Amino acid sequence: MNKGDLITSVARASGLTKLDSEKAINATFQSITASLTKGDYAFVMGFGRFTVAQRQATTGRNPRTGEKIQIHAKRVVRFTSAQPLKEAVALSPKEASAMTSKENVKAEKKTPKVVAKDDKASPAKAKKPKKS
Repeated sequence: MNKGDLITSVARASGLTKLDSEKAINATFQSITASLTKGDYAFVMGFGRFTVAQRQATTGRNPRTGEKIQIHAKRVVRFTSAQPLKEAVALSPKEASAMTSKENVKAEKKTPKVVAKDDKASPAKAKKPKKS
């Protein structure tokens, strides 16, 4: 599936025009890119998590000449799929298309929520006082 196929598929599934679907998809990709550029992550519930990792410099080999070359360190994008996506891919195409939306919602609820580092440092919610 390429970007054009994705736009057509989203337009059919959502009832939007192709132009509106393209705008929504482009905005989604731009938001994910902006988040990753800042060094944050992007988590899409039920789909997966995009993160940025630092790849170390290594020594490689030119396959044509056999000469050793230095490969520079760089930042790369990593993707970890969520459990519902893993389960859908593991099914046969016939089984995957037979999944109802209720089953997809149940699968999303089973997916563990990701907590950002900043959220861990936040104070716990205060307990509600008991009614007398």
